[in-house]
Amino acid sequence: MSTQFEILEAEVLKLVPAERALLAEHIIASLDEDNEIESAWAVEV
Repeated sequence: MSTQFEILEAEVLKLVPAERALLAEHIIASLDEDNEIESAWAVEV
């Protein structure tokens, strides 16, 4: 029986490299997410 992680990993590996890279960036960014900082940057940009 496959775990949810294994199923997700198999699906992600079907993506083209550019899509996997974008997904990786989003996942990494979510680890460091600080809503106040993100909001401040959004205003600045």
